[in-house]
Amino acid sequence: QQIAQHLSFVPQEEISAYAFSAAEIVSMGRLAKSGTLFDTPDDRLAVEAALRRTDCVHLSDRSIQNVSGGEKQRILVARALAQEAPVMLLDEPTSHMDVRHTLEMATLIEGMKRDGLTLLIAVHDLNFAFRVADRILLLNLGRITFDGTADQLLNSGELETAYETTFEVLMRSDGTKFIAPLATR
Repeated sequence: QQIAQHLSFVPQEEISAYAFSAAEIVSMGRLAKSGTLFDTPDDRLAVEAALRRTDCVHLSDRSIQNVSGGEKQRILVARALAQEAPVMLLDEPTSHMDVRHTLEMATLIEGMKRDGLTLLIAVHDLNFAFRVADRILLLNLGRITFDGTADQLLNSGELETAYETTFEVLMRSDGTKFIAPLATR
């Protein structure tokens, strides 16, 4: 319980053996905070806010077993938000998400950062990482081979080494960078 008061976790995937509703799943995130399974007014407010923030209000009464993979991922993020821990670990938070919800997840993560949360995010989507990360750690064969900013990574040659691919860096109209793989070496 002490760890859960400081650290929340969003798994890449979670299999639910029970047909809990989305609101019930999100409420489970409150256990570490309130110490009870009973709904307090603070618990209800935190759950409602987390469901709104992740665009899951319309899923509140739906069984976790009857939602899409992307919807389930957003529900799991809502559960972590409801937990109100200052540090959140996210494993592939955009897995199973369509383009719109991936962009909304990036906006949500940017908002959580502004709110002061410390986020550690494991992703394979390099452009998503470049958009949301202040600092990037690149793993290659189980070892950290780079630690720095996105711009530093783009200039390091480590991406090409790790992925055995060449990349082209493109500039969007809003000034952000986008990378596209060109070919394997």
